[in-house]
Amino acid sequence: ARDIDQEFLADFLTTGQISSARTPYRGIKRLLPGTAIVRAGGRITSRPTWRLSDVPPLSCPESDYHERFRELLAEAVRESVHPTGPTWVSLSGGLDTSSIACMAAARGISLGALSFVNPSQPEINERRWMRAVLDRYPSPWHPIDAETLLPFSGSPEQILDEPSSSAIFVERRRAINTLLASHGVERLLTGHGGDAVLCASPGRVPAHLSDALFSARPADAFRDVAEWKAGSPDQRSWSYWLLRGLLAPAATHLFRRSILTTPRHPLPPWLDRDFASRMRIGARAGRPLAPRCPRPSEQDLADALWINALATSSVPARQRSYEIRSPLPYRPLVEFMYAVPWHQKLRPKCDRFLQRRALKGILPELVRRRAGKGGGSLGDGRGPSPIAAMGGMSLRFSEDREPRHRRSREMAPSRRAGRRRTNSRGCLLPRRRRRRVMAEGARTWGRPQGRRAPRCGRGGVRRRSGLIASSHRRRARPA
Repeated sequence: ARDIDQEFLADFLTTGQISSARTPYRGIKRLLPGTAIVRAGGRITSRPTWRLSDVPPLSCPESDYHERFRELLAEAVRESVHPTGPTWVSLSGGLDTSSIACMAAARGISLGALSFVNPSQPEINERRWMRAVLDRYPSPWHPIDAETLLPFSGSPEQILDEPSSSAIFVERRRAINTLLASHGVERLLTGHGGDAVLCASPGRVPAHLSDALFSARPADAFRDVAEWKAGSPDQRSWSYWLLRGLLAPAATHLFRRSILTTPRHPLPPWLDRDFASRMRIGARAGRPLAPRCPRPSEQDLADALWINALATSSVPARQRSYEIRSPLPYRPLVEFMYAVPWHQKLRPKCDRFLQRRALKGILPELVRRRAGKGGGSLGDGRGPSPIAAMGGMSLRFSEDREPRHRRSREMAPSRRAGRRRTNSRGCLLPRRRRRRVMAEGARTWGRPQGRRAPRCGRGGVRRRSGLIASSHRRRARPA
């Protein structure tokens, strides 16, 4: 027990992932991304070999961005393919793995494909988008039923040196090993790191809006906030955007906290309270992971790349008969995407803007225009779709314009349980009627199930257009 590094245990219990140079053992350290070991004079030291903040900004015509992106993506795929043996791609139906498969086929590189499908769960089954890629570029395809390979359905064959997600997906890893070994596959290409590098949807507020404050350009910061406020479908107030878009990311970065903060959860009952108090478990979630960067968006990207690199390296290679490669975190591609101006990469109504525009004619339109992703090739095969969790938001594309958000009938519930702030068409209700709207899960918006609304009385409750509205905080009592 004295050889166990308790700092590593505290970090892993807080974040659930490898996040530092520490290992479970005190005398063993990890070589971190972007660093090298130097042995001189009988001493061993580590020094950084690459910093994201050293990359200069880039400015050129829009067509040059598209051409350079295609060149770097093709180069990343070509460098990831095994020089002699067969190479496959883990085709999930999303933009990342589809871009890899389509670019390889467009440049004459032959790839096989394996995919995990969920036949009985259409909300997370990606077969439709997988077929779109395979119909455009025919190649050998090997689907695997993910519903028969659930997490924790098997035990590892060997003792692991440190915690790893491979212990969760044992049966899935065995199925991949068996399939790839039977075809003599040497490498498997994945889309890991694509969300961070290619600027996937950042959520409601992106991290780069406050970058101009750290460059002494407050006017540019307010202009960017105004652009995102006008383009956002949420119709938030100025105070919301100034607080969440400028002040919160700036303060988080100034106080050396990570924007990729892990949500805090209650401590499990089996965790010793003295250990949690001594190791300050609650304060570890917001620590930055990568070395310090000058601006919030740089720190956000560096932390994401840091997590991806450490997660990939922590999977024991001796448990695989093949090699895993991720073309998208290719260093020249990362530097290019970092140097490109933000309005070329991400817009209020369209994420992955540069990727979608540059791959027009290479990606199938069904894949290029899709808004989200219901399930992954290496996911657990269970659980709700991320699209439903985003509030039923989707994107509508046109040929020459960026995608536009639209709302579906199934809107996300408001912060107060049992209430909704939109009508059946997805439009925001007037402020006066939005104060007191009761839904209770009924099909008729705002009408309690099986109950009638009372007449206007002391509580100020009144029925109007099928909705129950009130200017008071208390609930409407049923008749």
